[in-house]
Amino acid sequence: MGSISRSALVSKRIVFMIMPAVMALLLLTACAKREPPPPQVTFRVHTESSTNNGQPFYMLFRMVDTQLFLTESYRDVAAKMFVQPRDTSILAAQSVVPGEILKVNVIKPENNAIGIYCLFTEPGDQWKLRIVQPLYDNYKLKIKENSIHEVDIRTGKKGLLQRLFSKDE
Repeated sequence: MGSISRSALVSKRIVFMIMPAVMALLLLTACAKREPPPPQVTFRVHTESSTNNGQPFYMLFRMVDTQLFLTESYRDVAAKMFVQPRDTSILAAQSVVPGEILKVNVIKPENNAIGIYCLFTEPGDQWKLRIVQPLYDNYKLKIKENSIHEVDIRTGKKGLLQRLFSKDE
């Protein structure tokens, strides 16, 4: 039988001494706390097949303050849709197909309101909406013709019958 050299024994001892430290380091790295995702607001957008005369349209979700929201025109908002680099106030931009339900998640602003803009072909009086602080986690929007008609705050869980007979997702 061959003998193991002294240097080979020293090398094996070093490996056995270092290995637990390396494993502990890997375990700590894997279990390290990760930053939680930022809080979000979810919008469920319900449209009718006649919304925007049946033509697709864009919705824009932005962080806004009162002054900005009240003074911006339809043209100003529409111009922000396709500008590069993208406007930093934009939280989400979505194409909407009339008759479908759309779910949009946006990062919840800490202090600002959320401006919701429907870029209809022929905008009605209610083409934009401002949701102010404090912001809730869930909203349901109903859009008819060329206007935002209804906003519901969705809080808590649904009961069994509501879940069974609901048309929502």
